[in-house]
Amino acid sequence: MALGKEEIMSTDDARVRVLQVAAWSSNGVPAEVFIRTISGVERDRIEEKASKKELKNFRAGLASMFLSDDSGKRLFGDADVPALGMKSAAALDCIMDAGLEFNHMDAGAEERLGKD
Repeated sequence: MALGKEEIMSTDDARVRVLQVAAWSSNGVPAEVFIRTISGVERDRIEEKASKKELKNFRAGLASMFLSDDSGKRLFGDADVPALGMKSAAALDCIMDAGLEFNHMDAGAEERLGKD
């Protein structure tokens, strides 16, 4: 069944999943955070910054877009990015890599699109 305009616009296509971040572990137990899917507008912002090679706080900026509460609401706003950028690069890389994959923005995205 093909979806019409109303069905597409009313579909809740946002997703959230749990991610373990070993760099933020406590007593050897990895911390758990939520990451979310981003909107098309947010992805466009990321790709625009990447194309301009605006790399200052790039990892933290991506992490701030992906980190969420269990309902998908962002935990960190744009104003929080500089402080988040002071966190461990290992933790930010973990979040960035998982967020990119979850949003089909990683290196395997083109291959997966061919299979879907």
